[in-house]
Amino acid sequence: QPVSGRQWRVVGGEQAGGIVVRKGVDLSSPKVEDRLAKGALVQELELRGERLHFRRLEGTGPEEGWVSTKLKDKALLEPVAGAQGPLTAESQQALFGLLIAPDPVETILVPANARVRIATISDIHVDQKANMNWFEAHLPRKNSGEYNVLILPGDVSDDPDTFRSAMKMFTDSFHLVCYTPGNHDIWVRRPDSPPDSMAKMRAVVQACWQCGVRTRPVRLRSAEAPDVLLVPLLSFYASAWDREPDLPWSPQEQKDMVSWMDFRLIKWPQTLIDEVQRREGSFSFGKNGTSTSISDIFAEVNEPWLAEIARCKSEHSGQQPIVISYSHYLPRQECFPEKRFLVDAALHKVSGSIALERQVRQLQPDLHIFGHTHLTVDVVLDGQRYVQWALGTPQEQKAMSRAVGDTGMLVLYDSGGEAPHLAPVQETFWGRY
Repeated sequence: QPVSGRQWRVVGGEQAGGIVVRKGVDLSSPKVEDRLAKGALVQELELRGERLHFRRLEGTGPEEGWVSTKLKDKALLEPVAGAQGPLTAESQQALFGLLIAPDPVETILVPANARVRIATISDIHVDQKANMNWFEAHLPRKNSGEYNVLILPGDVSDDPDTFRSAMKMFTDSFHLVCYTPGNHDIWVRRPDSPPDSMAKMRAVVQACWQCGVRTRPVRLRSAEAPDVLLVPLLSFYASAWDREPDLPWSPQEQKDMVSWMDFRLIKWPQTLIDEVQRREGSFSFGKNGTSTSISDIFAEVNEPWLAEIARCKSEHSGQQPIVISYSHYLPRQECFPEKRFLVDAALHKVSGSIALERQVRQLQPDLHIFGHTHLTVDVVLDGQRYVQWALGTPQEQKAMSRAVGDTGMLVLYDSGGEAPHLAPVQETFWGRY
């Protein structure tokens, strides 16, 4: 069975110079030129019978493709011992708190004759007074003719009081607010902060619950329009997500990631560290890399949600629901400019998640919203639309996020518009590039 984050080791193909890799799941699909060498370590993206869709983590061979796990009765790949299976429900509950619930999808009935409008904005950093003032000039007012929804893909504030004030401001202006945590939100740096970043995340989710902000999937049911499924995909970054070769030269302080505050302000509890060590044999979070299993542990929270969303979609024999998913981190590296264009080329190592990419591919939403990099992006890759609409800092609003600062939140769905009710792809610099 497919297992989120499972790793496999190549144990066959030595005499043939490695095992055959194909571009698709079918055995008749084109071969990739190189073979996957014995000893290579790969990450499971998808498993269909004995066909494995992988991404290479270590060793020699193609970065991605499809292979057979067996040839007749002989194993070609074997799961890595100790890396299989998610946490128990009790362990997940202890780490993630209110994100774990017996009913994974909440159904909300939209008032009759109300026009549903879904907007998004990420990385709002309302710790900065200028950003809080910006919202006061851009927030809608509630009215009976509209049902306004806001999706916040993380990085609101690391200060608990500011976080609550912001969420209160949003719930006063929107009928529904949906949120997933970002890295800044779980920083531990204040005298009254929780002891670790998972405790901080639980406190953040608790604050959302108290304000009426949703952190789990929601189904909007309306008599006048198709159902809309809003699906948060909890995630964290993994350095193995970075597949682009490093630049020939970069400043030593960038290589050491001196400016990356997460390595000082995110504090992992011992229970999570122990689980990562159980899966990988070691734990890493710093300039030498971030363990992939941290990302996997976060992504495993989404699995019951994805199963329930698949069931909800199968219930619709006629018009399929609109599915909008959102995460803080990036699912695909193509959503981020190449290292040569960045002020800090090391940022690729702290931006995306392999497990998140697999789950977006599995879900196949109508569009996926992300944040984190503060760059305005609206792009379609392999038929999947990805959107980032980040406010960023006041300084960034004069340059890289000026389109957002000048125009406001992006309305991505409007049930009063033409079917399928989704906004057209926005013209953005990096999306066009």
